[in-house]
Amino acid sequence: MNEAGEVRAMQDGYFKKPYAIHGRYARSRGSFIALINSYDVEGKDCKMGYQKICELLNISRSTAVRTIKQAEAAGEISRVRNKTYTEYHMKDLISGEFERVEFCLYRLEFEIDGIKRKLTKSEIDVYSELYTKITDKQNKAKAYFGSAKSLSAILKMCPNTVIKSLRSLMKAGLVYRQKALSGHEKSRYTLNMEFVRQLERNRRRKAREKEKDAPKSEREQIAAALDERAERDRYYARLRAAAERIADDNRRRAFRDTEYKITDGKLSDAERRAARAEAFGAENLPELLAEVKRIKARKKALLSGMGMSEVDLQPRYHCKKCSDTGFLPDGRACDCYHPKR
Repeated sequence: MNEAGEVRAMQDGYFKKPYAIHGRYARSRGSFIALINSYDVEGKDCKMGYQKICELLNISRSTAVRTIKQAEAAGEISRVRNKTYTEYHMKDLISGEFERVEFCLYRLEFEIDGIKRKLTKSEIDVYSELYTKITDKQNKAKAYFGSAKSLSAILKMCPNTVIKSLRSLMKAGLVYRQKALSGHEKSRYTLNMEFVRQLERNRRRKAREKEKDAPKSEREQIAAALDERAERDRYYARLRAAAERIADDNRRRAFRDTEYKITDGKLSDAERRAARAEAFGAENLPELLAEVKRIKARKKALLSGMGMSEVDLQPRYHCKKCSDTGFLPDGRACDCYHPKR
């Protein structure tokens, strides 16, 4: 499916997953990258916290934290933290054809082999590919004609994984298959989309009823918990802002020095050339590394002359464990929260 005419994806309850993503990432990271990319393709700001990402993609907080950090370290996304949310953007948009992935697939539970459970990421990918092909306006048959092998080629997934996913989807009542009569024909696949819609309507209705029937004291506890979380976020936002403001002031002061600004540009250029030489095994690599070392020493000397060091150009966060975010690398809350001190 092309991006043309698909400007209401978020409102319609799905995001766009480019085919170029398949096979490049683990399932959770691929879904996260597709989610951010989908927002950017539609010209919208992706503003959400960890909890929202976990709810949308059915992943744990630790998985969300790890996935986001991996994507940021790889230069795939950028993020700006705010008081109550983080704004994410893709560094380079992934264009081309995509499949539509419905958000509700990550939330709903289906009975498979007598056990009620949520779909796996592989099962969601297989269902989404069938959904995309079957709902295409140009598909008059409203069915997909193919095989597990053809699906595995599209999704860059192991054929056995596709077969297992199809079996689970059929047991859940989501996919119907009319098996090919011979090896020269293709199987015919259709979807029970109304079943999914009905389950999602029931889930929303139960959620509304639960909220409505919740005792007043429980609602007050929820409100108090939200207020406490907001205050905690404001506390850490103030700490980060103070540390980053000092670092920004120091950087502006350093770059007002013409020689330092020129030297910084020379260092960036030298580091790029050294990285390229290292990648291609160039013979002049030792010379380039020596040049980088010399320029770094000059930068250090210039900063020293201004009464500063490299450390002064980076934020000095109050807590070294969480960098004033309130959360450790594994997603657990940091114990440095002491607002009354």
